[in-house]
Amino acid sequence: MKNAYLRVFVFILGFVAFVSAVAEAANYNLKIVEDKYTLLQEQTTEVENVTGWMIQAIREDYKKTAKVPKEKKTSRMGSASSKVIQNSDPIDFNEITRQMMKES
Repeated sequence: MKNAYLRVFVFILGFVAFVSAVAEAANYNLKIVEDKYTLLQEQTTEVENVTGWMIQAIREDYKKTAKVPKEKKTSRMGSASSKVIQNSDPIDFNEITRQMMKES
């Protein structure tokens, strides 16, 4: 039973240290802490040191970045091939060949 109490005590000490360090870095501004915590939850990579990440996010004023959609790569066949693929029409190889000949 002593081990259980000790583990809880150590956990509470760690949590208090986390809260204290993060709050101090944010000048005790709860809005800043909430914003950075939201960013932390949206991370796609694992964060090993949450306290360090939060403090750095506050100090460097991390912002949410907009996701930029990936550009569609154009094949060497140009717009004729991408038009066919985007519209899901049957592929007209004769038309693609004609377009390639024009572009050459």
